[in-house]
Amino acid sequence: MPLIILFSLLIIAVFWLDSLPVYRILYVTANLSVLIILFTAAEILSSFLPFVPWYQVNGLSPVVIIYLAVWLSIFGVIQSALSKYIKIGRPLKYLPFAGAALLSLSIVLPADFSPAIQIFGSVAALVLTIVQVILFALNFKNVFK
Repeated sequence: MPLIILFSLLIIAVFWLDSLPVYRILYVTANLSVLIILFTAAEILSSFLPFVPWYQVNGLSPVVIIYLAVWLSIFGVIQSALSKYIKIGRPLKYLPFAGAALLSLSIVLPADFSPAIQIFGSVAALVLTIVQVILFALNFKNVFK
């Protein structure tokens, strides 16, 4: 909860101060948050699979994935708003929306939450995590010139 309050204060400061260093800080914070959310989603989706070390018989609640998808959408909106002030690449700007759609799709589609859907969701989240790291590293130079 304190992190949400701090992040909210940072967003308020961004649009109140209108300063390039604050935009850069928000850019890094938003991208690291997206990275953490995607990795957490991969762990939650794969917790149903019996061959992973963090296997749980009942698994973790798939409802958490919907909650994480909402947060991904929020960070996507923040990155879209930041793209007006700093140079953010188009793939990096729309990756949170794609992640939210894929993660929601892996929860909404199955009626029985079959292992194939679980593997699809966890692999999609891991691939999106790797793509997020690569795009963040490539775009980092453009933002901090």
